[in-house]
Amino acid sequence: MKYIIFTLAAATLTVCTAFSAVAQAPALEKMDAVQRALPDGPVALVDGKAITKDDYLFLYKSQLARIHLASGGKKLGEDVRVKAGISTLAELIQREVLVQLGMRRKLDVPQSAVKEAYAKQLELLRKEFTVEGKVPTEEEILLRSGQEHDGALEDMHKALLVEKASKALAEDKGLTLTDKEAREFYDENKSRFQRPGMLHLKQIFVRVENPGTADDASWDKAEAAIKKAVARIQVGESFEGVAKSMSNGQDAEQGGDMQMRPTQSIPPVYVDKAGTMKDGETSEPFKSDQGWHIIRLIAREGESDVTFDDAKDWIKERLMQVKIAAAVEEYCQPILADDNRVQIFLQLRPPAEEPAKKKS
Repeated sequence: MKYIIFTLAAATLTVCTAFSAVAQAPALEKMDAVQRALPDGPVALVDGKAITKDDYLFLYKSQLARIHLASGGKKLGEDVRVKAGISTLAELIQREVLVQLGMRRKLDVPQSAVKEAYAKQLELLRKEFTVEGKVPTEEEILLRSGQEHDGALEDMHKALLVEKASKALAEDKGLTLTDKEAREFYDENKSRFQRPGMLHLKQIFVRVENPGTADDASWDKAEAAIKKAVARIQVGESFEGVAKSMSNGQDAEQGGDMQMRPTQSIPPVYVDKAGTMKDGETSEPFKSDQGWHIIRLIAREGESDVTFDDAKDWIKERLMQVKIAAAVEEYCQPILADDNRVQIFLQLRPPAEEPAKKKS
């Protein structure tokens, strides 16, 4: 079974991460250092419960995919792979420790809660993988991840069980978080509590075919299309109607509506262009390295400070997660150190540290 949810230090790592990672995972070398070290049987036993090679490989590849994306697509060296392999093993072992704790304590995870959590994650995945207005079905998403519906629900159940077990450990220690603690964190980190500038734009985007290698004829074709879009708007057609029929943007079906977004999440070329526009104004066509564009500025909001009252609940939740993670680690460490309870069959050594350079 492929585990699509992993619940450890921060309670729950959602299916969204795992599905996304698998969908975008870089091609692994057939035999990297980690895969060479994999045993024929389970990679570990936790109180007699096996962590399978298949489950390990799924999470390992997901880890590599996230690292690959974060690095901007750089080739991953063997040292990075070994570190990812070690952290993958640690995650799965700790996860199993918490699952077994939850089962021993008979912590209740209602099926209704499992189905609700699964539905929420599925909706997030549908939005993430929507391309040019085509929304993937549940079957398509599951196929992408190599899962079946029942297996996905089972993994969601385990994730919620681990979350409950983690919170139970915190309750055992009487962990709480006061408004005073939250206030101190806020005062010490005020620069982190700012609302970014926001823009609400609508767009018409005409993508050039094969932008990296497109010839002049392809660019001319895209420019002609964007000029046609301008002409249609000028004779009275709605911006939204033209966007629906001509735009190649993912929001075409919504009339090109990009919604109100932080400026950091908007292409810089759009932010620069909107900086010289007034609310309600439509831009002239402009070119990017992907094609031709028109935008309409609907509204803008400047940066502003987030008050303590607005941030308090968020701060308390995050600081409590840190305390819960510490309680989980304290509980798990003696078990992980007990060779009679945890047996590891995958032997990986951290990459050797580079020797310090001698001073001349």
